[in-house]
Amino acid sequence: MHEVPKSLICVCLLGALAGAPAMAAGPDAVNGAVEKAKNNLLSRQDPKEGAFRDHWAGEGYRSGETALALLALLKAGVPAKDRRISAGFNWYLSQPLERIYDVSVGVLALEARYMPESKASIQDPKPLSTQVRKRFKKKASPRDRRWLQQAVAYLQKHQDKGGLWRYPNYGDADVSNAQFAILALKSAHRLGVKVDPQVFWRAAVGLVEAQQKTGPKVASFPVPAAERAIAGLEDRRAKAKKKKRAKRKHGTQEREAPVREGGTLQRQRARGWGYRPGDAPRGSMTAAGVAILVVCKSELEGYRRYEERLGGKVDQSLRDGAAWLAHHFAVDKNPGAEPDWLFYYLYTLERAGTLLALERFGGRAWYEEGTEVILSKQQGDGSFDAQTSGSSDGGLAGTCLALLFLKRSTIPVMKRVVTGHTATPAASAAGPEVKALTDGRQEVTFRYRTTPGRRVHVAGSFNSWSKGTDALRERQPGVYVLTITIPKGPHQYKFVVDGSTWTADPANQRRVPDGHGGHNSLLGS
Repeated sequence: MHEVPKSLICVCLLGALAGAPAMAAGPDAVNGAVEKAKNNLLSRQDPKEGAFRDHWAGEGYRSGETALALLALLKAGVPAKDRRISAGFNWYLSQPLERIYDVSVGVLALEARYMPESKASIQDPKPLSTQVRKRFKKKASPRDRRWLQQAVAYLQKHQDKGGLWRYPNYGDADVSNAQFAILALKSAHRLGVKVDPQVFWRAAVGLVEAQQKTGPKVASFPVPAAERAIAGLEDRRAKAKKKKRAKRKHGTQEREAPVREGGTLQRQRARGWGYRPGDAPRGSMTAAGVAILVVCKSELEGYRRYEERLGGKVDQSLRDGAAWLAHHFAVDKNPGAEPDWLFYYLYTLERAGTLLALERFGGRAWYEEGTEVILSKQQGDGSFDAQTSGSSDGGLAGTCLALLFLKRSTIPVMKRVVTGHTATPAASAAGPEVKALTDGRQEVTFRYRTTPGRRVHVAGSFNSWSKGTDALRERQPGVYVLTITIPKGPHQYKFVVDGSTWTADPANQRRVPDGHGGHNSLLGS
């Protein structure tokens, strides 16, 4: 059985790790390759029906290739209002819901249809999830809304008791189907559709259980999505081309700091995932496994049950999954499944790097190295062909997957909008709660989310930037709170984690330059 369907085969975060930079293709080369690939995909569209068909369309996967092409084209910059995009959706939305892959990629494509333009999104102080949800609520047609509700119900209905998904009419549950289903449900939630949190709970439990039980020790390195609450990861899409920043004026540079035990990084073992539970690990499935767990963590953190019973296991699974990808790192083959599924593997590697907030796996620059390989596979007509026996390494699917990698198409999950009933209320998007007092001072309540058991202080202009004076207390697992009284007026501040990591308030979009390439959070006016 294949690990991906026969129909398929969608900004960025930087983690500063040591290691020599890779020789990267210039932006002109990448943009030129993207433009050629985009034109190739458009030439494959049926001018009458609007569908995209290749060699899988006649083998039971009626609509998946059209969904994948729409997703790739939208990510490549074709406007959502383009008549060819509209024609593709008109055909796709009229098809029955039959396969997990076909439905899941359709949800991803529908979200891309309502995604704000990148530059405007970066400049907007609101979280990306808020932006896209607002656009969908305002602009989505009744047909799009109905289809999305039906798609979510379909995906929730077909989740296996073990937390994974199958095709769904045959075969065993597998990590590949689960990856697309979870990504789709996350996208639907961003668009405002209610998704049962138990779906993410079951998937997280299933993935932790399906991971290899042991593996070789590797040199430890920070894995930001495992070391911090997802809400505490900074959106660095606007900073992708900046150099590594020097020390800040009021402490060390903000970075993806690992949890430390006795001054050393937590241990990491290379533990991967196979296509099915119990199978030998593969690069594509290990990247898919960590992607699923990051998404589940983003939906579950803040629930007491998750923090107490599952959160620590998920974080360790993320560390060890990243360690497997570093230990077996490759961009010219799919480790454990070579020589097949190269483009599918690279697409999952892009997803894992983005969601983990890693720019390097153990010192290897995955995007730069992967880009060089993909550009070398482009054909004269603009398509991409890895020339392997993998079913998604050529044709329409291969071109889509290569294009999605080049465009770094995965949506980060940080700064999510918390909806529904959670264990604790989300911090205000405007930052700390401020209450004016009659004596001219103000009472301020600071909140910060990270992994349980940390030491968190607030340092600012109101306490002479002392990093050890005002400590936040852990009111609930991973939720730190402090209420203090300070003079009225504007103040700058940062949180200090474990005495060394200085970070701006992720819930406060009001920031000012700190004079050293970073920002301080701003309080008051």
